[in-house]
Amino acid sequence: MNFENNKKYYLPRKATWQIIGGIIAACGVPFFILGRVGFFGGTLLALTLILTGVCIVIFANSSRPSDADIDNCITIKTKDVMDRARLQIDTREKLIKAYPPIAFGEYDFSGADNEDLLVQRGKDGRYRTNKYSLGVITFGQEKLHIFMYQFSLTKDWEQDTSLDYKYTDLLSAEIERQSHTFKFGVKAIETKVEFESIVIRKNDGEVIFTMPVRNAADVDKTVDTINHLIENRKKEENTVNNL
Repeated sequence: MNFENNKKYYLPRKATWQIIGGIIAACGVPFFILGRVGFFGGTLLALTLILTGVCIVIFANSSRPSDADIDNCITIKTKDVMDRARLQIDTREKLIKAYPPIAFGEYDFSGADNEDLLVQRGKDGRYRTNKYSLGVITFGQEKLHIFMYQFSLTKDWEQDTSLDYKYTDLLSAEIERQSHTFKFGVKAIETKVEFESIVIRKNDGEVIFTMPVRNAADVDKTVDTINHLIENRKKEENTVNNL
């Protein structure tokens, strides 16, 4: 991954070079007209200015990674995440075949006050940070296995985190709407960015896992499965205790 090149994506979008290129190209138009009416060298000078201006505009746009370039970095970086997750699972526990592992990820907005966190609004309207988090949830017979893979797009940093909790120790899983306020852009305008996260809590209310999700609807089924298993395992435990 080219960290230095990725940093360019998060720089404030300045149109300086595009404006300069446009002005140079525009200056070629009068000479083109003069060339058409007989001014010697006018057409050649006009074409030179227009081509120079166009080249400047193209170079200014091409030197900055696109939204697709950044998204492609994510795809490449996370292609083996399921294999990474399997290495972290307690192989002594039998998994529930009816509920296959699910992976989900999103640009991470946690640490909004951290000066290392960079934010950019893409041309597609999507907000992207320079930190990405991806989670894999695996359903064991008695435990919920959570694997989290986090990494930076602008520096050499990545982190694996594994969690295992008995369903009976968990309170619930939910989708919560959250927000952070960032200052970004040439004028450092404060912008409120809203997003949804999956949140899992222990019986005492402590949050043991939270991660932003791209499409909450895609994770709704996972949330329902977790809550279903929590309820069932607690009922089974109560039944055993009451015998």
